[in-house]
Amino acid sequence: MLLDRWGGARTYTEAGWSAWTDAFPGQEVSALSCASPTFCVAVDRIGRAVSYTGNGWGQPVVIDGARRLTSVSCASTTSCVAVDAEGLAVSYDNGAWSQPVRIDIMELRKVSCATPQFCVAVNRDARVLTRVGTAWSQPPVPRSHRGFGAAPWRKRSEKVS
Repeated sequence: MLLDRWGGARTYTEAGWSAWTDAFPGQEVSALSCASPTFCVAVDRIGRAVSYTGNGWGQPVVIDGARRLTSVSCASTTSCVAVDAEGLAVSYDNGAWSQPVRIDIMELRKVSCATPQFCVAVNRDARVLTRVGTAWSQPPVPRSHRGFGAAPWRKRSEKVS
């Protein structure tokens, strides 16, 4: 599956590449994940998802209000997770999207699901959250990595007691 930024899609088979189709017309696509050659999900910057089922693309569905979805990952044809710029995650299980759930206070940049029961998300500060089953961990506070955890308003020479 090839999906361009503006929602144009092409599929590849033994016969070669298909013609361009409008998978997600009118919006800027932010991410695509395919669990199989006949199942893909794309998300956009206004909270919508659209699925490909082998017979073509469905209609876009609002899954996250009007929030900017940043990433999606499908571990199977019945399980996906999408994350957004406001720290929320939305899960797709057996044909239905859940309500958005807050898993962080920061923008979530990427999500990757190895199985339907295990996903990893990364926030804008490169802190990692994990999902085991349906429960998300809280991001750990690193000891020292590029200044994470430090108060950004303090001067570097200022000591903290």
